Amino acid sequence: MPLNLTSDTSHLLCIDLQDGFHDDTVRIRVNNQLLAEKENVTSSPLTGIATYLETTVQGTFRLEVAVVSQGLTTQKTMQIATDTYVGVSIMAGRLDVIIRQEPFGYG
Repeated sequence: MPLNLTSDTSHLLCIDLQDGFHDDTVRIRVNNQLLAEKENVTSSPLTGIATYLETTVQGTFRLEVAVVSQGLTTQKTMQIATDTYVGVSIMAGRLDVIIRQEPFGYG
């Protein structure tokens, strides 16, 4: 579901829910618009990923990831100029976010 934000050029935004998820409910919003709500999100110990989703975005946007089942939320305002990959993990009772321009490798 593409979201039209604030630039002429769209880029891929890939959000990977990675380590630490166990039967969780997760909500992901971009600029306060619900992108996805996923239930029963569980990380694979073999691959290090629970699930992922992709959309296209433009310019500056706000990403919010909420693990509703654990009461955890993180928000990041980002400027996108190229395809962007975001990894979100639950570590030590908080959300850890990694942002990069290359896809994550799993397995």
